[in-house]
Amino acid sequence: MLVAGSGGSDGFVRILAMKVDPVTTGLTSSPSYEMPSRGSCGYCAMLVMKSQVDHFIPVALLKVQGKDTLAYEWSNYRYGEGVLNQKKGKHKILDPFEVGDDWFKVLLPSLQLVITSNVPRRKRKLAEFTLEKMGMRDREVVVRYRRDWFKLYRVRSQKAVTHRRARV
Repeated sequence: MLVAGSGGSDGFVRILAMKVDPVTTGLTSSPSYEMPSRGSCGYCAMLVMKSQVDHFIPVALLKVQGKDTLAYEWSNYRYGEGVLNQKKGKHKILDPFEVGDDWFKVLLPSLQLVITSNVPRRKRKLAEFTLEKMGMRDREVVVRYRRDWFKLYRVRSQKAVTHRRARV
């Protein structure tokens, strides 16, 4: 899963990966789909207003492959924003649980998500396709979530600076 890191003076926000271990998070037995991602969309790494449980490997694709029982295993669930889930359809996209630190960055002030050179070569085409297919680069709904997140980030940063100054 992606997690936004600190903003820098170089015009982008670092995107860090959060690894989710199904055993330690309870993913194998928990009835809460939100728990591993703490209520954040696994694809855009932000709290979202409209979310749903996603079959990461689509049920229709698994049925064609004769593996339809895998559709309902915990390891195939992702918690995601509804519009992004619908955009994915039955296409293969980059698994948010496999994303590494700094594979993506958010450009400021446009808030567009772009791929960095840290994406392994074997995953690069899939990462590009994921951004394009799901509209994660600059789709209005995702940019709106990023804008809201960035406002909260700035408010919290200002409070932290004010708190530090008050202690000195």
